[in-house]
Amino acid sequence: MASSRGRSTRQLFTTSEVLDSIYTEGSGDEDDFPQSQEEEEYEDESDIMQDVPENQRLDLDLQREAAVSESSSHATPSTSSRSASCLSRSSPTPSPDSSSSDNESNMDICDADTEIDDTDLADGRHLGLDENMIQNVDLDVDLNAETEWVQNLNNFPRVPAFTGEPGIQVALPDDPTPSDIYNLIVTDELLRSWKTETNRYPRTVISSKDHNLLSNRSHFKTWKPVVLSEMRQFIAICMHMGINPKPTLHDYWTRHPALHSSFCRKVMPRERFLSILAFFHIADNSTFIPFDQPDHDPVHKIRPFITHLNDKFKELYSLGQNVCIDEAMIPFKGRSRFRVYMKDKPTKWGFKLYELCESGSGYVYSFEMYCADKRISNEPIDVTMRLMEPILNKGHRLFLDNYYCCPALWTRLQPHQTMMVGTCRKNRLGMPADLFQGRQRQGDLDYRRKGQLIVTRWFDKREVVTLSTLHKPELRITPGRFEVKEKPLAVIDYIRNMSGVDHSDQLISLFPMRCKSQKWWKKPLFHLLTLVSIQTTILLNKHRRQHGRRVTTLSSVVKELIVILAGTDLTIDAVEDTVNLPLARLRERHFIKLCPPTGEPGKARRQCKVCTDKAKKAGATHEERKNKRKLVPTWCPECKVGLCLDCFELTIRSDIHKSLVFGTFSVS
Repeated sequence: MASSRGRSTRQLFTTSEVLDSIYTEGSGDEDDFPQSQEEEEYEDESDIMQDVPENQRLDLDLQREAAVSESSSHATPSTSSRSASCLSRSSPTPSPDSSSSDNESNMDICDADTEIDDTDLADGRHLGLDENMIQNVDLDVDLNAETEWVQNLNNFPRVPAFTGEPGIQVALPDDPTPSDIYNLIVTDELLRSWKTETNRYPRTVISSKDHNLLSNRSHFKTWKPVVLSEMRQFIAICMHMGINPKPTLHDYWTRHPALHSSFCRKVMPRERFLSILAFFHIADNSTFIPFDQPDHDPVHKIRPFITHLNDKFKELYSLGQNVCIDEAMIPFKGRSRFRVYMKDKPTKWGFKLYELCESGSGYVYSFEMYCADKRISNEPIDVTMRLMEPILNKGHRLFLDNYYCCPALWTRLQPHQTMMVGTCRKNRLGMPADLFQGRQRQGDLDYRRKGQLIVTRWFDKREVVTLSTLHKPELRITPGRFEVKEKPLAVIDYIRNMSGVDHSDQLISLFPMRCKSQKWWKKPLFHLLTLVSIQTTILLNKHRRQHGRRVTTLSSVVKELIVILAGTDLTIDAVEDTVNLPLARLRERHFIKLCPPTGEPGKARRQCKVCTDKAKKAGATHEERKNKRKLVPTWCPECKVGLCLDCFELTIRSDIHKSLVFGTFSVS
């Protein structure tokens, strides 16, 4: 009886048991199969119960029934929800093009069958939601308890309410100027710290130099401590170089007619600008920790400015609901151990920035610079969570590309009421394998769902895979450039909200600061200074839209900031648009010829009149002019004075240009 009862309760045999039964002698009888542990226990229990009297056996049966009823009363509260989910899985799968009324009816049925326990309410309060959203969060928790990918849309989507307060967070005048906002970012305290470090660095370097080996024009000999006004003028000239590009730095002070402009010459002498550029510093070198030390900071040179900008950007503005994360490149081809190469970027070589931006305006809320530091995780999920930390638990919608977006990221974002949309690689860990089996035709759409996360596979000109916690797998007609197309809702929303970082990079590329330097850290410094101008323009236009005023352009903001930072009289009347002509004789038809022979051996030479006048105007003494006089073999026969070829070309060509413009030039 015992063996037959064990065989009746047995359902499956393992592979090892079957093989043992085949290769064992006398295995043809079914009784030769080994009995399981449950059968042995059952037989042992029956044998024991046979020895118990009937009155005691009845008491044991009553105790056993009481224990079974008590264990069933303490079962987990998710049992009812699991049964509801099983019912929903066994129900027919709705098609993507089914009507919304059918979906709503299915959701109502599931909501009615689902039981909510006090533990679920406690979890909802733990997430920081208000009382109206606790029920939705309970349903979300029930959905996310699913461990299998399914093909239904029951209770999907469940989107938390947005609790942020987007907008400018500081008080501004009724009609602010660009300098009012710019001074909130580049403050006087920041410029004073730059002035202090710029004056500290030459004191430590100049003392270590041998002045006997330095030339008279060396920056180490001509250095003078910088003042606060010169720091502003230095920034103004750097911004001017971005809006008015020229081949070299020296061309901004040249008098050549093709390149002449008087702005930089009026703001600061060339040698003074080059001297400040050579010794410019924003961090204390005495606090630098070498590379082999544990607390080494690779970007120590610009770390104070990066920290300052991150704090100010978060302080001035609060982001809207839609945000995005992407990489930005700082062009650089010099030598640096954290220079990267990105083949898909317009700027392929340079420094990489991770930026969190507002999708609509491109406002940079926070950023990190990749510095190849092994102590800091550069995994996409960790970078995303560090950037998103200040705005978690507010109901933001994060848009990502396939470098960041993956199912593992949703497990990190899910407890923080932050939704996620983005493209994804189909070989990511945790993706449904059965979704990518078989080929698709153009326009086909398929999906799988696990809890609140849904994966869609859509074939356009190529396969497009998206992850979303917001959008149903539905196609929507959208007008294209040449034709009308049907696209998934997730793809349409992704295209609309993923261009925040690209928009910021596009604006920076319009007026980049072109101050060339041999020091690597000055390249990202000037890039971030250009970013400050972009942020100023975005905040100014947001304020003007709120008050119904006309928005401005980036070029207008940059030009106004340059004039204000320069701090000198730069009105149109004061600016010299043309080169002053020192000699009136060159305005006529005077030409140079070789000097007449004097009868002495060698070529006849005369002193250039223009070069001598320049030296006198510069304050040179007679001895200095005598030592540096320039004897040339050419002269002007009409004026009877020496004239070099360079001075003649510089003046006569400018005269010819003016004559052609005003119609006064004639050829004899």
